[in-house]
Amino acid sequence: MKNIFARSKSFIKRRKKTSALVFLVLILAGVGTYRHYASGSAVPSYTLAVAEKGTLVVSVSGTGQVAALHQTDIAPEVSGDITSVLVKPGDKVYAGQTIARMDN
Repeated sequence: MKNIFARSKSFIKRRKKTSALVFLVLILAGVGTYRHYASGSAVPSYTLAVAEKGTLVVSVSGTGQVAALHQTDIAPEVSGDITSVLVKPGDKVYAGQTIARMDN
């Protein structure tokens, strides 16, 4: 390792102009690379068109399975017919909330 540093030092002393030019090129390349990657924000592009009447058709499709995040089985203490359900699918229910009425 010492040999590499000694040879580099000797090269720099012998060829000062070449060494300065190489050093300057390395500095400029580093600054250019930094500016290229640090800019980060792209210039937005806009497309202009004349407004017109028409039908807008949008469709979405997907495949897969849907599962509830939390699921609980409800087992009443008595048996009977359910007369009314007080919640709709997708409603949030809380502890102690009446969700259905039964006819004993």
